[in-house]
Amino acid sequence: MKRFTPLHLHVVRMYWDGVSPSTIDNKLSKPSGWASKILSSPEASEIIERLKNATIDTMVEVQTKLQAAAPILLSKELDFALSGNGAAESRARQLLLEKAGHVATRQVEIRRPDHVEEEFRNKSEAQIKAEILESIRSEEREAPRPPDPNPTLLH
Repeated sequence: MKRFTPLHLHVVRMYWDGVSPSTIDNKLSKPSGWASKILSSPEASEIIERLKNATIDTMVEVQTKLQAAAPILLSKELDFALSGNGAAESRARQLLLEKAGHVATRQVEIRRPDHVEEEFRNKSEAQIKAEILESIRSEEREAPRPPDPNPTLLH
């Protein structure tokens, strides 16, 4: 690569923002593979590596500061939640309970019509048993019988 230009830096930035190399080629009206070639250059690789390291360092720094401040913030949030009975305080109490893992649940039941339930609705247990026994008997009467293994021969 001859010289790393502002356009090349723009390609790195687009890539860092999540745009694929082929999309960069299309957006900048460049031939296929142009952005990939730039992104694989030592200059672009160094910039991308620095961005990764800076991002990780920043994330660790933010996480460390938030963890250090968490007890103070939680104490203030508790004080606010217990300060009165307005809507904001109520919401603060709800959020604190959610953070502690106490989340209200809602139970939803979805029922579909059941043909068996419909068939036996308003019938007593004795009536249901009688109907089932009758259906079994009628199936036995209608079922073909297997041949007799010891048939009697007629002469």
